[in-house]
Amino acid sequence: MLTYDKIQHIFKHSSVDEVEIFVDTFNKHSKKFNFTSKFQVNAFLAQLKEEVGVSLTPKRENLNYSCKALRAIFGYYKRNPKSSRRDGRCRGHRANQRKIANKAYGGRLGNKKPNDGWTFRGAGYIQLTGRANYKHTAKVMSTVLKKNITPTDLSNDMNTVEGALLSAMAFYYSHKMYAAKNVDEMTKIVNKRTHSYKARKRHYFYIASL
Repeated sequence: MLTYDKIQHIFKHSSVDEVEIFVDTFNKHSKKFNFTSKFQVNAFLAQLKEEVGVSLTPKRENLNYSCKALRAIFGYYKRNPKSSRRDGRCRGHRANQRKIANKAYGGRLGNKKPNDGWTFRGAGYIQLTGRANYKHTAKVMSTVLKKNITPTDLSNDMNTVEGALLSAMAFYYSHKMYAAKNVDEMTKIVNKRTHSYKARKRHYFYIASL
């Protein structure tokens, strides 16, 4: 069982309400998502700590890219450099994040409809991106929680602490993170190519000491 003091220590810039919702949600549903040991809980929290930092306030993917960055990051803008100058942050205008999401993610990651890239942009404590990933996670949550959750429902819920946490717990469950024998194994599941393996282990040892 998580305590309010522990979560407040880990995510120090969170509001009282955010901490309470996080703790209550986790404690209510943890067994359903196969959290069965202190190691699993602490290692999971270490992953979230590295992903979100010191605040539990749900955040959406930041697509405030410069024109140059768009061409460097996204295939669409490499192929369409003129669009990068219209959509990106340059020449005295702001980035059009909705257009960036819809063009950069359109037609892939399971996105089919014109606004899917924006609707299913990155979100959650373990970031989900794309309709296909939202669909999979919503299906897992529907099964475990015994309620019907659509990908669009999940997208809306990602703006809440409860939704962001439950989606991360569903990721943990569906990717069998509970089978990890150490923090590095769990990190590999979350982000195999990350450079933060050492940081996540440091988070784990701190969290386990609380």
